[in-house]
Amino acid sequence: MAGAIAQAVKAKLQPQEQRRLSAAAAIDPAVYEAYLKGRFYWASRTAEGKLKAERFFQEAIAKDPKYAPAWSGLSDTYRQFGIRRLPPREYMPRAEAAARQALALDDTLAEAHASLAGVLYRYEWDWEGAEREFRLSLELDPSSAEAHRAYAIYLMAVRRNPEGLVEVQRAWELSPLSPVINVELGLALARNRRYADAVVRLERTLEFEPSFWRAYATLAMTYEAQGDWARAVPLLEKANSLGNPDAMPWLGYAYGVAGRRREALALVSQMETLARTQYVSPQNVAFVHLGLGDEDRALAGLEKAYEEHAFEVLGFAGDIFDRLRDDPRFQDLLRRMKMTAALARPGATR
Repeated sequence: MAGAIAQAVKAKLQPQEQRRLSAAAAIDPAVYEAYLKGRFYWASRTAEGKLKAERFFQEAIAKDPKYAPAWSGLSDTYRQFGIRRLPPREYMPRAEAAARQALALDDTLAEAHASLAGVLYRYEWDWEGAEREFRLSLELDPSSAEAHRAYAIYLMAVRRNPEGLVEVQRAWELSPLSPVINVELGLALARNRRYADAVVRLERTLEFEPSFWRAYATLAMTYEAQGDWARAVPLLEKANSLGNPDAMPWLGYAYGVAGRRREALALVSQMETLARTQYVSPQNVAFVHLGLGDEDRALAGLEKAYEEHAFEVLGFAGDIFDRLRDDPRFQDLLRRMKMTAALARPGATR
């Protein structure tokens, strides 16, 4: 009887679902354990966690080079090696190669399509290709919180903010305790001008993750969007005090806009000192110069970031850089990044 039921269920599955079940049955437990450890440490989103994740994914691949999920995990890990302060040219091509290897092994693997999508728009600026991969990923696995979250970031990067909010809300429903998803839900609410809801979500996030610098920074920029610098600046100072250099440009920008020029330039100097020993995206320094009102230096920094493919595209696509919208040099930069066409899509807001 059990065998008959199993055959009946199998007959109703799509071919790709049957392949995934067959593959799952054949996985060496040691390979799967190494993969799960890799995903656990990848989710920590710390430099130390990324090193451990890389090691466990490579261990899984060494045991079974044909195990596609490990290649996808390795791709996701490489793509976030910016956290290790490396230039994108040293890790993004490796991320793409690993994602394509995963898909060569199993083109029905949802997470591998999402892995490739992340490289395509963040490094290649292939916006259409990335969206195609995200959609395929979600068709293959509609219950993936990570795919919904990643697609939401893409949508906000091309300023399709209402769609981005829908996707990140779905991610939150699937993974309500993820600090990253909670922060990005707060960001999406703010991008859709639902500031009060954004503040509530971000404050709740800080209740269970009080050391997450991005929660403070996103809350600060929610207040900044409303012109409330009295609340924004102390929150950014708190974010910067937590030791992540990625908070520096946000604080420097705020100091510049608030007229605290000396403090803003001090942060520029700190970033220039850091750049002697680790990679610092030129976009970060450009961000502070924009706050100081020095549009020429800001654009020079953005041009260098373009040459190095070193954009943090979500921040770049936010309202802050709208201050450069009317500058022909900025419009030319958007065109070369293929963002002009992406921002012209239905649903994009300006």
